[in-house]
Amino acid sequence: MNTHLYRLRLLPITALLACAVAGAAADKTAPEPTIDPVAEGKRVTFRLQSATYQIETNFDNDGTAQETETSLNLSLRIAWPSDINPVAVTDIRITEAVLDTGEIVVPGSFNKDRLSSHFSSNGSGENRYGYVQIPLAAPSKPFASIKKITGVVVLSVAGAAKEAELKPLSAFLGKSLALEGLGGAEITVERDKERGMSIAMPSDMQKRLAKVTFNTASGSEIETNGWGGGTSNNEYKQSYHVQVPDDGSMTVAFYGDLMTVESPLALSDIPMAAKPAAKEKTKVVLKTTTPKGDKQPEKVKVTPPKNGF
Repeated sequence: MNTHLYRLRLLPITALLACAVAGAAADKTAPEPTIDPVAEGKRVTFRLQSATYQIETNFDNDGTAQETETSLNLSLRIAWPSDINPVAVTDIRITEAVLDTGEIVVPGSFNKDRLSSHFSSNGSGENRYGYVQIPLAAPSKPFASIKKITGVVVLSVAGAAKEAELKPLSAFLGKSLALEGLGGAEITVERDKERGMSIAMPSDMQKRLAKVTFNTASGSEIETNGWGGGTSNNEYKQSYHVQVPDDGSMTVAFYGDLMTVESPLALSDIPMAAKPAAKEKTKVVLKTTTPKGDKQPEKVKVTPPKNGF
């Protein structure tokens, strides 16, 4: 493989820049607008998906109960506009969690190393979404609802998408392309004999990949008939079912630098047990009867004997 390095300057998605060979003079571009993490945090919304209260009792070989464990967990759906890209949940800070019994169930701590495993950035179109699990402290007694939960979910969010054009495509095939503005991460573009085209990058860049498009030499977009990807040895490779001529072009777009965004969380009156149905009233029909009078003695007919008179 030709290892000559090309350096790609990625501009905001509204301004497309043809890639330049390494060593070319840097172009002067207008500074990007400052992103306000507080404002971005307010654009991220949460919706309760499920609330689970579990009681688990373990038994020994003789069937004797040994210990009982309880747990209380929430599953939230996170939604955000398509122009920002959360890549991980890095922290959760619950400041208030109260049950209807008055018991406080604020969790003591989270395993931050495992938080990102509860998060996925799937979805498409104008809105994107993911999920996050929030374990609360185990309740010590029965309850019927969670009255209030407040706190902050801390997200690692990539900035606005930036893109660069590879034109003509043949000049970039099989070469390492350094992405300026993205920490110097490198990508490689190749022709895939079975699928058409492929793009390889460090695995941690996968969540920052925004969009890949292909065009003819005249600029007409070429339809992509599906794609697929996978990770191996810390490298992510994505392949596209598309045929692009040598004089065609390819545009790659990546989300920008990561920033920390704190999104407020507020939930209330979460029912945890069905309300008991009102017992159906038994309708009693009172039936009165008039007792019959005392039974009259049976009359016996006495016939006097004949005396011969």
